[in-house]
Amino acid sequence: MFEVEGGTKAWCMRLLRHEAGHALESAFRFHERPEWKRIFGRASQAYPDYYCPDPFSRDHVLHLDWWYSQSHPSEDFAETFAVWLNPRSRWRQQYEDWPVLTKLEYVDELMTGLATEHPVVASRARIDPLHRLRQTLRTHYREKRARYLSEDRGMYDGPLHRLFSADAPPGSPRATALIRRARTALSEHFAAGDLEEDYVVTMALRELVNRCRELRLRVAAGDDAIRPELINLTAQVIDDLRRSDNWVPL
Repeated sequence: MFEVEGGTKAWCMRLLRHEAGHALESAFRFHERPEWKRIFGRASQAYPDYYCPDPFSRDHVLHLDWWYSQSHPSEDFAETFAVWLNPRSRWRQQYEDWPVLTKLEYVDELMTGLATEHPVVASRARIDPLHRLRQTLRTHYREKRARYLSEDRGMYDGPLHRLFSADAPPGSPRATALIRRARTALSEHFAAGDLEEDYVVTMALRELVNRCRELRLRVAAGDDAIRPELINLTAQVIDDLRRSDNWVPL
């Protein structure tokens, strides 16, 4: 289900569905409804500078990176809405035995009821209009990426340098390409179709892909020689991600 590096279109659709959830929450003021507060919490809660997600939680959907639905009640709703809105998510089956199914069913009921409602907020006032922005999205996400697990960025450099090479000929395959090709096999090895495990595998491989790109690593040996070590390294990253002390910046 999850991609190591989704294409631009797929990634944009994820974000658009998420942001559509925020837009509806604001327009209809869902967060003021008692049932919404009971299910998601209080939207007035201050956003933290960092949050520490529980990788084992089944009270939240898995959608954007780093268990983002756990960061704030409004993000929880937007992520739940995004999963509900995706026609390919099969959310009833995927989250069948999870407590978060209650949230998805509530969103389903909420959206059905909108057919006879009008937005509470009808103002056309613009907040932070585009012409005032002085920073590109590329710069924003580069800075945000630099904050993620910044103290641990080089912790896998040793194993990666043993697997790949920064001195391989320019025509050699990129390490990032090999990892992406191995994604399906690694998911079958570690996740075996489990949604929660598949998400963690994706996060682990994304960390390795990003670091390989930063180090400009290439493949200097055949896939067969690399595969066992890549499995071991992926297992190590998965174990690290499952620690309960991974603080993620917002």
